Amino acid sequence: LSRWARPQMEIDGVTREGPRRAAISSFGGGGSYAHVVLEEYRDMGKSDCQVADSTQIAVLSAKNETSLRKYARKLSDFLKANRKNPDLTMLNTAYTLQLGRVPMEERLAMVVPDIDLLISKLADFLQGQPSDGLYRGKVSEQMLQTMEFFNGPEASEFLKITIESRKLEKVAYLCVNAIEPDWSLFYKNCLPKRISLPTYAFEKKRFW
Repeated sequence: LSRWARPQMEIDGVTREGPRRAAISSFGGGGSYAHVVLEEYRDMGKSDCQVADSTQIAVLSAKNETSLRKYARKLSDFLKANRKNPDLTMLNTAYTLQLGRVPMEERLAMVVPDIDLLISKLADFLQGQPSDGLYRGKVSEQMLQTMEFFNGPEASEFLKITIESRKLEKVAYLCVNAIEPDWSLFYKNCLPKRISLPTYAFEKKRFW
């Protein structure tokens, strides 16, 4: 094996360094085929985002209750093991969980001011203890049909005002009850940094 250098590309007469990319193909005996293109993560530097209120909404979701609990434990273990990471702020963590994950049926939302309290809320959830600022819900087909009413301009304006006025408890409650907030409205004046956090706790099932 040798060092894999990043490619050099000339754009408008200027030599620029591009990201490393790789393609992976998988061929099945029955004719099935899968192909994925991967690109390396490029750290764009620290965010200069400053907020007066550190309280944020941390959200988790999964396909079922078991996966949600595994995901919560996985995140809790990660937060405990990486307390000294300067990028592991409540702002960056909430931003990554809100905008870097796909919302699923089983949902958990926690309104917390710091990482220590987030760890505490995750413990409350795992132990089945009710707690202020902790919201739990399951999105059903019937709920999705009901929430179609929120597609109109009046409902959209209500959600916009609720987010921009930082009514965090209301937003968290709506989130676990089938509403998809426009999380970007929280970050109109500054852009936090997406950080490395545990990903979905997939079920380990074999299908062959």
